[in-house]
Amino acid sequence: MDHQTKLLVTSITNFYETTSEPSRRELGNILENFRQSKGSWRLAISIIDDSNPVNVQFFGAETLYFVISKKFDEILESVENSDELKTFFLQKLSSSAHSLAHSVLNKLSAGLALFILKCLPDIWNDPIIELQLFWSCQIELLLRVLAEISTEFHHLNVSLDHRQSIKTELQKSTKEIVKLVQQVLGDNDLSCSVRNAAVECIEGWLKLPGANLLDFLSVFDALFNNISNDYLGLTRILDTIKSNDELRNLPRLLWQLISALTQIILPQILMELDFSQIGSEQLMEKMEDLTPLICTIVEFGHEYAKNIVDFVCKNFNEQLVVEVYSKLCAFFLYISTYPGLYPIQECISDLPEPWWRSLREELLQLDESFNWSSNKLILKKQSIKIYLQLLESVSTKFIYSEQINSLNKENFEKIRKI
Repeated sequence: MDHQTKLLVTSITNFYETTSEPSRRELGNILENFRQSKGSWRLAISIIDDSNPVNVQFFGAETLYFVISKKFDEILESVENSDELKTFFLQKLSSSAHSLAHSVLNKLSAGLALFILKCLPDIWNDPIIELQLFWSCQIELLLRVLAEISTEFHHLNVSLDHRQSIKTELQKSTKEIVKLVQQVLGDNDLSCSVRNAAVECIEGWLKLPGANLLDFLSVFDALFNNISNDYLGLTRILDTIKSNDELRNLPRLLWQLISALTQIILPQILMELDFSQIGSEQLMEKMEDLTPLICTIVEFGHEYAKNIVDFVCKNFNEQLVVEVYSKLCAFFLYISTYPGLYPIQECISDLPEPWWRSLREELLQLDESFNWSSNKLILKKQSIKIYLQLLESVSTKFIYSEQINSLNKENFEKIRKI
């Protein structure tokens, strides 16, 4: 380690260890001047070494990210510069991903992702394909970096033309990403960490501007099957899908998603909500865990109620379509009429209200100009029974119960505030 490197390491270490505010400010200025100096990225590479403390390595990784983000012209001064940085990222992550501190690994992954984006489309051709070949035996690392690429796109500080060309290149790679994730999720021996990386990867690429949902169609079933127990993961994925404006123009895809929900996700939720545990702390904890997912499913139904009703009416002769619609309504009815004193013994019966409200509005609007308006009348008549059940359940829940007299002060206050 040369004198300059030793001095840098000492300054970083002292910055994090000193308790003197004046010393910290002085050291902070020294380190900021270093980051801004020409060639700082080369010295930063040299201190990202296992022999140095984590704080020192993180500062090195953060400096690389800073240079790529704010001073990329310096990297572009020569082909040797970009090749050196590319080689460092690939070799360092390949050899040390398992041993690096998470903070350092995450910052290096983000740095590589940003480097790839800035190199598109001319400096680094087909980086996605190259990464797949290079890390074919390090799938989790590959998925993490691919996820970072989609994340870092939103942080790009480039011209509009360059941003558009980068987006075009990423869109070309989407099908490769989907194919990779589908293969990964098809592995029966999949570890939790790899599965989570696959979910984050798809989630990130779905959020890219102009993402074509049809490109992701083949992976949705595999995705839902693999994360049916991961409520937070499911919530994030469904949130991302339902916020894509393109979905309204793809009725068949929308229906395939709803079918997947009714076949894979909803039965899992119903299994968790076992009536025999009513009033138990364990069941209330499950309800609280499931609430974000149930809310997202309700929002999904609420936002696309018109599309759902229209699709069912247009395809009323298809038995599977009617069955899926019936299962969706049955699920929401199950939640809405869940037994128990609200909000003491259960805390979910109010969640589907937006769905029932939007469904009612759609069923009451008769489209006389369409030949399938008679089918909507049939749905309307069938739904009357459901709404009567809802009214009966609500009236039961709000009738004075002798149980209230035995409640402690905290639970009584919950009842009083309804």
